[in-house]
Amino acid sequence: MKGKTTNQLQEYKKEVNTIINSLYEEIAQAAFKLDKFRVPLHGIDQPSLENPVNLFQRQMKIEQLSFELAHEKYKNSLNDLIKIGRADQLATSHRYILQWVRSLETAISEQQKIFVKRGSMDSSKVGYYLLSMPSEQIASICVLHIMRHLFSEFVSDIKSEADKSSQIKDVQVDVTS
Repeated sequence: MKGKTTNQLQEYKKEVNTIINSLYEEIAQAAFKLDKFRVPLHGIDQPSLENPVNLFQRQMKIEQLSFELAHEKYKNSLNDLIKIGRADQLATSHRYILQWVRSLETAISEQQKIFVKRGSMDSSKVGYYLLSMPSEQIASICVLHIMRHLFSEFVSDIKSEADKSSQIKDVQVDVTS
């Protein structure tokens, strides 16, 4: 008798689990159609229990949204400066950086179009992911890395010049003899 009820309980558990799993799958598919990696309003309760891939995808989404917001805010304020006729007051270096970004955006979008026309869409290569990014984002990232490199070289040059000047000793020469 005990064995029979235990088997029945096991079968009921399997049925219930099957029903729950099918409901979960249905809900997950409906939710992912809306937004695959949406972030809960008050954050993730227990991130240690969350799938690391989902956490990574959510982080990527947050970074993408923050880039888009910052980029849009920057473009709006720049356009506002241009509209009121104050764009000439931008620093020369700022104008150069804007020119770099615009040139890079154009070149990158042209290259992306060429790769798409060629059909070079192998997802096992890095280029596939670069093609999926907007050209203005790639251009901004490139300019940021260039500027970071230039500034780090500038700082290292200043340090090396300071080291050289600290090694120079004042020598007094007696010219009276």
